[in-house]
Amino acid sequence: MNWLWIILGALGGALLLQQSGGLLLGAILGGMASRLSRSRRSELALEKRLREMEKQLARLEREDAAADAIQPAEAASVAPAAEPDSSLATIAAVQPVAEPAAIEAPALPRPAHSPTPPESAPTYADPALLREPNPWLNRLLSGNLLAKAGVVLLFFGAASGLKMAADYGLFPPGVRLLLAALAGVALIAFGHNRARQRALQAFGFALQGGGFALLYLSLYFAFARYGYLDATLAFAGFALLGVSCALLAMRQNSEALAWLGLAGAFFAPALASSGGNQYRILFSHFLLLDLFIVAISSRTGWRGLNLLGFFLTTLFGLAWALARYETAFRFDIEAFLLGFFVLYTLAPALLAHYRQAASRGWMDGTLLFGVPAVAAGVQGALGYERDYLALTALLAGLYYLALAALTRRSDNPVLPRAFTALAITCLTVAIPLYFGATVTAVFWALEGAAVLAFGLHRQRRLAVLAGAAIQGLAALRLLDAGQFLQPGTLFLNDFFPGSLALALAGGYSAWRLQQHARPLLLQGIALGWAVVWWLLAGWNEAAGTQTLTVYSEGLILLWMMAGALALEALAARLDWWSGRYAAIALWPVALLAVLVSTATHGHPLAGGMAAALPLALAAGYWILHRQQSAGLNGWLQARHLALFWLLMLTAVLEAGWQAEQLAPATPLWAPVAILAVLCVGLLALRQLQQRSLWPAAGLESLYDLAAPAPLAAGLVLGVALLNLNFSGSWSLPYLPLLNPLDLVSLIALACLWQRWNTPAWRQHTGHIGLAGLSALGLLWLTALWARIAHHFLGVDFSSTALQHSALFQAGVSLLWTAAAIAAMLLGSRRGMRQTWFAGVGLLGIVGLKLLFVDLGQASLATRTATLLGMGGLILIAGYFAPAPPKNQPA
Repeated sequence: MNWLWIILGALGGALLLQQSGGLLLGAILGGMASRLSRSRRSELALEKRLREMEKQLARLEREDAAADAIQPAEAASVAPAAEPDSSLATIAAVQPVAEPAAIEAPALPRPAHSPTPPESAPTYADPALLREPNPWLNRLLSGNLLAKAGVVLLFFGAASGLKMAADYGLFPPGVRLLLAALAGVALIAFGHNRARQRALQAFGFALQGGGFALLYLSLYFAFARYGYLDATLAFAGFALLGVSCALLAMRQNSEALAWLGLAGAFFAPALASSGGNQYRILFSHFLLLDLFIVAISSRTGWRGLNLLGFFLTTLFGLAWALARYETAFRFDIEAFLLGFFVLYTLAPALLAHYRQAASRGWMDGTLLFGVPAVAAGVQGALGYERDYLALTALLAGLYYLALAALTRRSDNPVLPRAFTALAITCLTVAIPLYFGATVTAVFWALEGAAVLAFGLHRQRRLAVLAGAAIQGLAALRLLDAGQFLQPGTLFLNDFFPGSLALALAGGYSAWRLQQHARPLLLQGIALGWAVVWWLLAGWNEAAGTQTLTVYSEGLILLWMMAGALALEALAARLDWWSGRYAAIALWPVALLAVLVSTATHGHPLAGGMAAALPLALAAGYWILHRQQSAGLNGWLQARHLALFWLLMLTAVLEAGWQAEQLAPATPLWAPVAILAVLCVGLLALRQLQQRSLWPAAGLESLYDLAAPAPLAAGLVLGVALLNLNFSGSWSLPYLPLLNPLDLVSLIALACLWQRWNTPAWRQHTGHIGLAGLSALGLLWLTALWARIAHHFLGVDFSSTALQHSALFQAGVSLLWTAAAIAAMLLGSRRGMRQTWFAGVGLLGIVGLKLLFVDLGQASLATRTATLLGMGGLILIAGYFAPAPPKNQPA
């Protein structure tokens, strides 16, 4: 049905006006007619329901009066058998007895038989009418639609009539304009009179709007078509009409009428333009209109007027600037821009000051954030220097801070927050406009931390995100300057202050996050941010100064150590447990420094690391001891293991390098030194456990199993590789067992046996561990025989020569047979069946070796001696080492 009205209206408008504009006008009028028809039907339905409710209310009042007229005596004389009236009983039951002071209006009793409508919506309510309509469409279609449609048609008719009279010369021009102006005045007067009656108020407003439109039209034709008025008089007339219309609207409380009048006043300069460039008069006119609009809206609460003034001022100002602006006008435009900025930033504050009810938030939001955006764009386009722009941004920030303070106690809580956010934005923008990258990064970092803390305090998530974003911008600004690792003066370069400020801001943000019980992930991110920038600050000072590159790793480590110690001490005083945990960042940095120093200089304690690394390790253990004593047991075992393994890694790498430097001609010393350090580590752990000393005290299982595991694995691998690859040659003649290789191998085997013999290791490794240790011992014995054959029997110490040496192979067979018999004897005497069977298995291996290796390449005498020796040993074992019985424990 709506579309039918629109189509009919469009056809009628096209036929009546005979132009394309008539088609659009007719479609609009058709839609308005459709809306009017629906509204009228709804009004009739509501009136009918209202009359029914009035009748029901009158009936209830009559029943209430009848109930009050019944006397108590008459009620007592009623026969007991008679049933009381249900409506009266209900009235007596439900009518409350209230205190006299609390009674505001008499409660209307409801009889028991009266229907009770649901609480959600009245029974007469039309669901279609409960939906919230479009606000702009509702404003257009509200009120007397017939009057509005008639006024629009009357306006176009008057325009068409004036045009027709001019084309056909029906009346003199002055008479035509006078008749149109008189008609406009008559419409205004009659509409003003009708608007006093409540039933005809909308009709009267529509007539007044049409009257002012006719006056605008008459004035425009008098100026533009006939030249009766010059530009100044026309301009004054248009402005006077607009102000008069607004004042009349304010007097009658009609916002739509005010819109009409003020819009016409804004269009007056365009309608009365003479082609000149009198921009001062133009912008003075706009400024006065804006002042008038802000004054009206602050007293009436018409927020739409503020938007009208803001958009029209911006629109006409930009249109003039694109066509007429010159550099010589800059200071005048700057003055107007200042007035425009002050007026429309004060508008929301004035509305709050006069306690005007807030309507839709987007209206105030458009002014709050649209005005500074437009002002900043115009200010930048005027071509001022950066220093002046920085000053204006600073002043704008201070101005917004003052507005935030003034509106702090207003009824609108959004205003002080918005003004504070705009102040922060302006101050943030002012910094890079005036200062360089370093100062900007410092200010932004500290500002971001302050904004984040403010957001946490006021529980504003947007402020928290803004604070984090400002710190991110500070980091980008600092890195964009390209000053990282550039040569400069120590601590007085362009990178250090900014990176230090970012580190401190990140740490402060992390502390505030913990104070407000924010998630651990956010605290970890903030702490990681602080640690990274602290590291970059020290790295820049150590590696960015050309005179200190030899000590770069040590200086970086000392810088991190100082930061970790300060953070541990400060966090302990502030009860900042997450900050104390962040002090363990010293661990990975120390590991990185060890690896870099080793890769660059060959060993960990090169240059400044000789002093820095021991101090860092000592500081690490001091921090660990303090935190463990304070009950900070998170990741405690991991922290202990990481620090101990870092210590052992440093000792191993340094010992190997020092051994190479002390005896460069003897490659044997480096692995011997490494194995010796591992043995010392195992023995030291054993002593700590036995004496219950920290750090092993309280963590016996950790330092019994996990901590020594890498050391034990290193010993096993080191002993195997050492015996397989080195012949034992060193600076002195080789003596079996009395040489560095055999001595360190024996010490390593003894340390491994001692470690395996503890209850925890025996429980977790069992017979597999014992078998592996026995295999390692057998490997050492075999390598010992190979070194004897090499040094004393002239056999070359290589796998090929040893494999083809019959004498070496025969000795190996005898040696393995003796080892097997020893294992069998041990198993038989102690009832260890697995050990006894291991010996038997080793004998089987020796037998296979004899068949496929020894007998094929040995001489007759060698074979005979080997067979006789092995046979004798086996017979001895069979006599002295019988298999243990099954009932004995293995």
